[in-house]
Amino acid sequence: MSSSTESAQSCLPKVTSQPYQPMSAFVFPKRTFGKKVVVRRSCQSPWFEKRKWLHYSTKDDAVFCHVCVVALQSKKIKWQKGDPSFVSKGFSAWKEATVAFKSHESSSCHREAMQMIVELPKTCPDVGKMLSREHATEKGQNRECLLKIISNLKFLTRQGLPVRGDGDETDSNFIQLLKLRGQDDPLLKCWLTRKSSKYVSHDMRNEFINIMALSILREIAECIQKSTIFSIMCDECTDSSNREQLVLCIRWIDHGNLEPQEDVIGTYQIDDISAHTVVSVIRDMLVLMNFSLSRCRGQCYNGAANMKGGNTGVAKQLLDEEPRALYTHCYGHALNLAVGDAVKHCKVMKDALDTTYEVSKLVKYSPKRDTALQKLKESLAPDTPGFRTLCPTRWTVRADSLKSEIDNYCVLQELWETSKDYVSDPAIKGRIIGVLFQFRTFQYLFERRHTVRSLLKGLQETRTKLDVDDPVLPGKRKVPRRYEEGSAEPEFFDVCKQFYCQQYYEALDLFVNAIQARFDQPGFKMYRNLQDLLLQAVKSDDYRECLNHVTSLCHDDLDAQQLQLHHEILQANFVLVDKTSVTVCMTLGTTS
Repeated sequence: MSSSTESAQSCLPKVTSQPYQPMSAFVFPKRTFGKKVVVRRSCQSPWFEKRKWLHYSTKDDAVFCHVCVVALQSKKIKWQKGDPSFVSKGFSAWKEATVAFKSHESSSCHREAMQMIVELPKTCPDVGKMLSREHATEKGQNRECLLKIISNLKFLTRQGLPVRGDGDETDSNFIQLLKLRGQDDPLLKCWLTRKSSKYVSHDMRNEFINIMALSILREIAECIQKSTIFSIMCDECTDSSNREQLVLCIRWIDHGNLEPQEDVIGTYQIDDISAHTVVSVIRDMLVLMNFSLSRCRGQCYNGAANMKGGNTGVAKQLLDEEPRALYTHCYGHALNLAVGDAVKHCKVMKDALDTTYEVSKLVKYSPKRDTALQKLKESLAPDTPGFRTLCPTRWTVRADSLKSEIDNYCVLQELWETSKDYVSDPAIKGRIIGVLFQFRTFQYLFERRHTVRSLLKGLQETRTKLDVDDPVLPGKRKVPRRYEEGSAEPEFFDVCKQFYCQQYYEALDLFVNAIQARFDQPGFKMYRNLQDLLLQAVKSDDYRECLNHVTSLCHDDLDAQQLQLHHEILQANFVLVDKTSVTVCMTLGTTS
């Protein structure tokens, strides 16, 4: 740039992005014009209304062409084309203002400046702004597609469906769900045609799932932090790949509605199931969730030695650190074990389950017999529920299978009658004849009744309806000498009713003893004290012994005096509000 051009640039007035045009109330200074006739003239406000390019300088009391000045400053027009009166010196000859304005508007300098500063930006936007706008649009579309991909993963994981499934990656559940949604969303359909940066790879999916899992864990941890206490529940199992997996759960009370909540914290692969390994995983989980073991008030595991061992078990190690974390053998598991123990020692129930299992195999392992059973059911007993097979693991739900067998007793009898005629396999035919024989005996029907009274009361009606033989006493057999103790004569039943009552009460005693053996736990006794503390307070009984047991364990969690005061208030409310509730509580306390 030459020195003359630099000096000319320095002569340009300082202007902002918009021209300065004073309001109509502004008082312009007046100048004196003429030698013979003196006239005082000034700038006029109406000029700015017609010409938006005028810029008034209060310092020079002159007007400039704002468009030309900006064009020269940005070097979009050459300096030689500029009119000094409107770009450097300023125009102040107010008498010739109108003519000068028109002349400047028609000049090549002003037309070129208007084109470069005003018209060209309207027709050709700035490239940087255009790229920025396109980038923002692309970023918004990418975000929209990414949210749909994440929602697909959320749906599959929430429903427990495999993300990949069987077969090739293109046929996976995840990709096929995206294609299905792409039929109604052109943007997503176009996204799937991209060769890269689709965020659907294996690593990206795992990262999204981990982010969602951590978000859920943070929400669970926040809710549990608001609760005062919690309990730990865990169990181990072997997965399909023959690896040990430990499942950890937290049970806590929602203070909003006082309802218990159970949340799964995670599944952890462990090398072995020793007590030391399980305790290490539990401690890691507590650190991860920012929980303190001092707030733990319960432990619930199975009855395995590594979990409840009295010396080095998981429960013992945690109890040594926090005595208030009472151990409880899972009641569902304990009940299942109690039923299993009772059945193993009761021949009546064992035979009943063995025959029912044989019936399940004969029906469900043969599509032909299963179809025949459905047709017979539609004709003989269309309103009764269908036949249910025995659950292979849970003993407590096998009652549904036994009940379905009673409901379909006539249908099953007809099925065996028809099946034994067309079955050619001798082994299968022998099994069917054996089951049919059992169905006709009174002993088999007795094994499926809940009470002796309900069976014996309608004995005649039941035998007629179900085509069952009369009850008979078993043959009198002398006990072998090696089992005899003493010299008393053996006792035999003379009446069928006595024989079946003896079998029923024997089974009942076995069940009671098995339940007592499985539920006789130290933690259960403390929970019983908590229950009795409330019931005895409502019944106006002496509850000081239960109160001492509770306060001795939970001395840091409650105040004995305040608790006693609350019990007195509770007792008064029960008496004043509802006397029936007091009677119910007294009944519960007596029966429990």
